[in-house]
Amino acid sequence: MLNTLYKSFWKAEYWLPPGYTWADLEDSDGITYPHPRDLLAAIPLTFVLIIIRYGIERIIGLPLSRALGVHDPVRIKATPNHILESFFQTQNKNPKKKPWFGQPETVWNGYPKQPLQPSIYWWYLWELSFYFSLLLTLTFDVKRKDFKEQVLHHFVTITLISFSYSANFVRIGALVLLLHDVSDIFMEACKMLIYAQWSQARDMMFILFALVFFISRLILFPIKVLYTTSYAFLTNYQVFFGYYLANALLMVLQGLNAFWFFLILRMFYKLLSEGQVKNDVRSDIEEEESSDEQLIVTEGRNGRLQSNDTRNIRARGSLKNWPVSH
Repeated sequence: MLNTLYKSFWKAEYWLPPGYTWADLEDSDGITYPHPRDLLAAIPLTFVLIIIRYGIERIIGLPLSRALGVHDPVRIKATPNHILESFFQTQNKNPKKKPWFGQPETVWNGYPKQPLQPSIYWWYLWELSFYFSLLLTLTFDVKRKDFKEQVLHHFVTITLISFSYSANFVRIGALVLLLHDVSDIFMEACKMLIYAQWSQARDMMFILFALVFFISRLILFPIKVLYTTSYAFLTNYQVFFGYYLANALLMVLQGLNAFWFFLILRMFYKLLSEGQVKNDVRSDIEEEESSDEQLIVTEGRNGRLQSNDTRNIRARGSLKNWPVSH
């Protein structure tokens, strides 16, 4: 029975365009294609990322959060490497980039027989492991009002990454990852500035984050990805089950992007009306539950909390608010 279910699940017509079978994507003549079994490597990497995250939070993050302020870091110059410098000077100062972003229709050139590049494989593997680690630790982090949306987002993302790799949609998948990762850089920076209480830099970073989020996810994502996966694909290939599944998941992802941008707009309104951004730039209201900050207020009123204890609790609270999902 299990063997029958296994064969039914991996029927080629579910994953590949009509006329192609899994045999067409077997490695040969030094050309490598994506294989679903490759993603099993994400399982141990998931736990590696969890260990790294919690290790950094407790060994590095906690001592730093106890400090009263944030000071300029000591900038260390990179050690000169003559071998790398020589290669850079003699080979190419401007490495060639793929045309997928500028010409997204090129992602379908030669599909589905598109060789797998090692860089794409490792990118997929780390992204999948990262979202697995977030999903496994989500219940241990501070719950915010978009908790359900975060869970849905992680499930959709993991499914999209796994399916796109198995169906060799890795090129369009690379565009999806790029357009979603670029805004997260500014979001994390904004959160750090909130915790550091650098008000002016925080507000400027929040505005920059909102702008990048809007452009990358609500403008470029529909133009570069959704249009390409619908119209451009249909001009060259026949539809199959995987086509409908991929587009449905992408639309769910876009719906979540619209939801989070609504929260961002609310935060922007608060910035204009109150003159500051106080909380998490995407999950600005925590659920009604006892928090470390509330404990500080309560215990402080009763006079049972010493200054060192206050700093320790604030440090733990700060760590809990570190970014856990994107």
